Amino acid sequence: MGLPWEGENMADVCLMAAQILADCMSDPGQKPMIHREPVEAVAMRPTIAPPRPASVAASSAPMTAPPAPFARPAPCEAGPVGKGGCVAASSGVGFVSAQAMAETAATADITQTAPARTAARPQPLIPMLPRFSRPTSVHPAVAISETHLWMPRPQNGTQLYSQRRAALRSGQLFTRISPGAFREQWEAATSQPTHQQWQDLLAQEARAVTAGQGGNRLTVVVGDSLSLWLPSEALPRDRFWLNQSISGETTAQILQRLPAFASTRPDTIYVMAGVNDLKNGASNAEVVNNLRLITQRLRQQHPEARIVVHSILPTRLANISSARVRLLNQLIGYAVRHQDGEFLDLQPQFTDTQGNLSQDLTTDGLHLNPQGYRVWQMTMLAI
Repeated sequence: MGLPWEGENMADVCLMAAQILADCMSDPGQKPMIHREPVEAVAMRPTIAPPRPASVAASSAPMTAPPAPFARPAPCEAGPVGKGGCVAASSGVGFVSAQAMAETAATADITQTAPARTAARPQPLIPMLPRFSRPTSVHPAVAISETHLWMPRPQNGTQLYSQRRAALRSGQLFTRISPGAFREQWEAATSQPTHQQWQDLLAQEARAVTAGQGGNRLTVVVGDSLSLWLPSEALPRDRFWLNQSISGETTAQILQRLPAFASTRPDTIYVMAGVNDLKNGASNAEVVNNLRLITQRLRQQHPEARIVVHSILPTRLANISSARVRLLNQLIGYAVRHQDGEFLDLQPQFTDTQGNLSQDLTTDGLHLNPQGYRVWQMTMLAI
């Protein structure tokens, strides 16, 4: 009789064995086991020197948003973000004035080609297909001033959904507008969007980008609430950005909605997901396999694109152990590279001396504050 794995791909067998080992180690009832450290270090660590060291599962019920990372703090002396709610006078990112940032954003807006509509006529959610303006030639990450960082912007999922819906109706791409755009509309928003409404909105944004991209470069960001609140005003303006993230989603839910942006032509796709799986009791094997399938299907949909899967960030939550996150990231890295993807290890940039998420980078032990997003953006764009 042949061996049970006879005829299987040896790499797949190794992955299965690693997943089984991970599940055994994640069970507190099991005796400790010795495991080897990864054979190779991840080769895409940034060359910059960053500072030292999501929500419940989505459903058809109204979505809840994490603490807003950009809520304006009370007046106080300058200090690190996360300590007293103040912002350090200098973060090493290289700030420019708010006026310069506004001018940069103004040159990158999408030109609306739809005819003017009267207030009496209802506007369709998808307007006439927009014509994108040419991105600027600026490649480095766009530095933002602290004045710009604390300017009025949506503070919860209801307001953010309303702003993005208004941008789409006006023929503009959400990631190219100023943070406070369409303020009258999003401040008056009261109806919480459902998970299905978020899915529909993101699919419509993807269709608009497909129609208006032309020969311009495109980067797609896919994930949960951590990616949803990624501040787009600090991203490079040499390309278009499409944010396809939904608060509270698990890897299984993300896997199901990948076809929504299959028609886009990105040259890079960033994926960050998995922490909601851990909050909801998913096994290590389930998380690893879903991220493997996400990488595989993205590779099939976008064969020319770089697919960069980010490690799961550490947390400060008692029910998600740092040891489990570290082990899980090793397994994810192997699975992603096996599907011809890239793996970005964010652990060194976000972990404190106890192995948890650095307190200076988070609002609640799980979600990121402005300084946390600065570190993530600079790390992401350095590879």
